[in-house]
Amino acid sequence: MGQVLLDVHGITYSYSSVPALEGITFRVRPGEMIAVIGPNGSGKSTLIKCLDRALRPQRGAVMLDGRDLWEYSPRETAKRMAVVPQETVTEFDFTVAEVVLMGRQPHLSGLLRRESWRDLAIVREAMELTSILHLAERPVSSLSGGERQRVIIARALAQEPEVLLLDEPTSHLDITYQVEILDLLAYLNRIKNISIIAVIHDLNLAAQYFPRVILLSGGKIVDVGPPEKVITTPNIRKAYNSEILLSRHPGNGRLFVTLLPRRSAGRTSGNSRPAVHLVGGGGTAAGLMEAMFCRGWKVTAGVLNRGDRDWEQGRLLGIEMVEIPPFVPIGDEDHRRNLALMKKADCALLASVPFGQGNIRNLYALEEALSGGLPVFLVDESPIEERDYTGGAATKVYKRMIEKGACSVPSETSALEAIQSHFAKGITLSE
Repeated sequence: MGQVLLDVHGITYSYSSVPALEGITFRVRPGEMIAVIGPNGSGKSTLIKCLDRALRPQRGAVMLDGRDLWEYSPRETAKRMAVVPQETVTEFDFTVAEVVLMGRQPHLSGLLRRESWRDLAIVREAMELTSILHLAERPVSSLSGGERQRVIIARALAQEPEVLLLDEPTSHLDITYQVEILDLLAYLNRIKNISIIAVIHDLNLAAQYFPRVILLSGGKIVDVGPPEKVITTPNIRKAYNSEILLSRHPGNGRLFVTLLPRRSAGRTSGNSRPAVHLVGGGGTAAGLMEAMFCRGWKVTAGVLNRGDRDWEQGRLLGIEMVEIPPFVPIGDEDHRRNLALMKKADCALLASVPFGQGNIRNLYALEEALSGGLPVFLVDESPIEERDYTGGAATKVYKRMIEKGACSVPSETSALEAIQSHFAKGITLSE
């Protein structure tokens, strides 16, 4: 697993009797980039303050290179860790070069503590890396928000830290400067191998720039790991009490978060919100999943193979699914679980799925549920004969279902309208 640079073990901190952090534990390895996310009041800024010695944990410990952080002197700590605070206002009208030079203070020695040629060279390099060398003689007060943030990062770099802590480095900046600052942090991490821990409000920025994410809520860690593991529909619902739609960024394929209106606002006419069991596969149901989720309908799905596009969409949306390994046919237990989910639903919807021997039991499950009284809707965008790779078995089941009363519709849009119309005046199981 490699060396552990920073070991945060069970730290707890309270303001008076109000807990701000409870039992926070995680490890930081050299060169890691970690985003700390969470709603307001979740303990993000308190965590940064505990890591930079502004606050001392009342329980637990922060270990730097195997030694308690509070065993280091302030100067020793400042040589190894640097902080970019939330507020970057300077009290006096220092020039950019003077502010960056302040970062060398922990390294200055001697009675007069005068800077050497090496100190000046490090300051110059810090300004070059942050693209502010041309501003060296400008008063900091005359700079824009993005430029001022670069100055503070340059000052932190002048400390030659192994760990860089940032408390909301992109707050109050427009989107251009936000991207510039995070591009800069990624560049510094790459060329200097600095471990970076940053409080980030924007979930998309956290997912785009940080390989590892810590999600806080109520002073506790909800989850920690890669963005795909942490930024999930259930986790965000739990931490933020908000609904999101997860997809992939069209440019780089990384996780992309869209905030949705409250799902209660997505009720259909007649105040009904049906529970729909969706049968798909091969990417045929991904659009239907998203559309029903955005309408506020309760959606389950199955049986889906892991790695399938429909499975991926269901996972991103936090939908309950019956899932099986790739290229594995539906087994007896999978079939039973699929039927169980259907029985909990108000209706079942079959996407325009091709059928082979591996997934034909999805059709058998639908037929059994239909015989038991469950309304079944079939998306018939192409004739079943063109999607039947079972030697005709799937076609026979499909036509039997239509004879038994399954509703065949020509498109996904028609399917959603048919379901909405069917339940608009009725009472659903999910209410």
